[in-house]
Formats: sequence, C-alpha cells, structure tokens
Amino acid sequence: MESQNFKKMNETHMWEMLIVAYSQKQKIKLINGKVTTNTKACGVGKMFGNKGGIQIYFTYNDMHFNFTGCHLLHGQDNRIKRDEMMEEITKALKTERQEMDADVIYDYAFIMGDLNYRFDSTYEDMISTQQINIAHQLIDQYDQLGKSRKGGQMSMLLPNGQTVFQNLSQKYPGYQEAKIDFKPTYKRNFDDNNYKNKKSQAPSYCDRILFKNNTPYDYVVNFYTCNDFIYGSDHRPVYLSLTLKKGLPMDKKKVEEVVDVLEKFQKQDVSINDKIVSNLRYILNYKFQNKYMKLNINQAKQEYGIFKFKFIRISSIRLPQTAQANLNSQLRKLQANTKSSSVEGILQHFQVSLYANHINDFASSSEISHKCKH
Repeated sequence: MESQNFKKMNETHMWEMLIVAYSQKQKIKLINGKVTTNTKACGVGKMFGNKGGIQIYFTYNDMHFNFTGCHLLHGQDNRIKRDEMMEEITKALKTERQEMDADVIYDYAFIMGDLNYRFDSTYEDMISTQQINIAHQLIDQYDQLGKSRKGGQMSMLLPNGQTVFQNLSQKYPGYQEAKIDFKPTYKRNFDDNNYKNKKSQAPSYCDRILFKNNTPYDYVVNFYTCNDFIYGSDHRPVYLSLTLKKGLPMDKKKVEEVVDVLEKFQKQDVSINDKIVSNLRYILNYKFQNKYMKLNINQAKQEYGIFKFKFIRISSIRLPQTAQANLNSQLRKLQANTKSSSVEGILQHFQVSLYANHINDFASSSEISHKCKH
C-alpha cells in the first residue's frame, strides 16, 4: 500500500482479527489527533481473543469514524448469544467519552467481520433444491442477523420438548447493510467454491459489514460484494465501498417537519410523536426511544452524542423491568429534589447520554447536575 501512495495510519489485531487503517498520503494531514485502538476478548473466561472485537477510531477531515471488527460466537443455535456478545463488545470498546457507545457519538460507525449469524434452514434444503442460487432472495426469510435487527418474537424449544416464545428487542439499531446479491460466504471448501455439509447446517452469510450514518448527509454504496477466489478458508471475504457526501443537503421534507415542531416548542407544550422522533434522529442523531420516555422539551441543543435541555419535564418513564431497576435511585433523587410524591419535576439541567438503547437489560444513563425546581 505504501508504494500505491497510501500511508498506514494505525493497525490493531487480536488472534485472527485484524484492522489496518490507511490514508492517501496527500490527505494524511486531514487526520486530526491520534488514531486509537482497543480490543475486547470474549473467548473462554473472557481472556482468550479467539472471539471478541477490535476497534480503531479517528477523526478525518473533521468527521469522526469508528470501526469495530468482530468474531462472534459460532453455532447454528447461538443467535441470542451472538447478540449478547455484540452488546458486550459495544459496551467495552469506548472512545474518549467513556459513558457512551462509540457508535452514538461518532459520525460514521462500522461493524464488520465473521458475525457468524446463520440461515435458519438446512444444508439439504439449500443445496438439493437449488435454493443456494437464490439465497440472497431468501435473506428476509432465513437470515438470523436480519431477524435480530428486526426484533420481535422468537420461538425456543426446551429440553422437555416444550416450545416457548421470547420477545426480543431490536439489535444493531440505526445500522444499515447494503443490498446483498452474492452467494453465502460460509461454509465452503478450502480450495473451491463448493459448500461443505457440516451437521446439516445451511450455507450462510456469516461475513458481514454493517454501517451507521449519524450525520444528516447522504452516501453512495459503490459496491458490496464477496471475493469468491480467495481460498484457504471455509469463509469468503466480503468488502464494501462507500462514498460519503459531506455537506450535501438533508431531506427537505423531514427538516421542515422538525422545524415546525421546534417552533411550537417555544410557544407551548407539544407532544413528540414517533414520526417527529424519527426525523429528529435523522437530523440530530436523537437515539433515545420515544416509547420509553414522554418529554416536554424547551431550548434543546445537540452535542456529540448528548442531548442537552435547559428545561425538561418528565411525565412518564416506561422501561424494561431490568432497566427500570437501574433508574430507581435516580428517580428517588428526583422525587427528593422536587419535594413531591410524584416523579414529575422541572429540571434546570438534564443530560441524557443515549447510551446503548439496543441493550435490553441496560438503562440509558443520565446525569442530573442541578436540583429541580418545584
């Protein structure tokens, strides 16, 4: 790469995982500050790095980038454990702002590697019926990663033969994936592109690249594909090319809708509906889920990953049971400050760090830095 007018900025590795960041030599001056790395081992005893994640993050041309490379747990039936491992990696791989996930405060975030999500099918059904040739058309039906991203109800078979159903939250919130039009990347022969039959497991899209755009700017997917002719492994590598368009205008309709509501905020209390929250996320990276907290907001401003309010009234908080327990102490302090038996109060300053709203059993952290007025 050095001979092709590229310069290495930094690299990080753990076992078989490796991330190397390069920049064109004439643009290396656009790197602001350090190019920092981290690792998180999730293997046996949380010490072995055969499973886990690695991270490299930096600021380039005043835009903040975070890359996470992962090797998640293998196995057809370990979808939930893969979700949990990804959550563990996300919580562990921080940046300078330790209280928040990197993919919240950075402009562009990427998750890539052997995520190990499988097709909920069998080898025989995929190969003998020639479904392997249209596998990309079956992703919505069979792909575990897609199911995890959507959330919803999942059936589980207990050892006694009983089937139970579990409601799962959405994983990888805000992340996108370019359209897949290539064949499953796993499990192939080491020296050709035929698929191996391992315990009747279906060929699957284990190797993926997800990306999250926290900016209001558009992007173009140049290509997202698989290289079928890099042998020596039972996986085939995938690669993604994006063009990030800094400075292009936002969706005019979304902006107008949000501006209209913000103007009303200055005149009277206005409830925030799901559509407005969606547009606020689009414009300001406002990730906190409206279904969990109903807010009346005045004089809000956005900084990196933090929404700051001069005045805020909490009318209700509804969180998953485990998350609610994490907020009990804060709510008791709020009651004491307002000298009221209710949880209502007007705060002079309230800071929500929008932390890990994709983690079902982790509450969004918050800070109350001034006493409330009653």
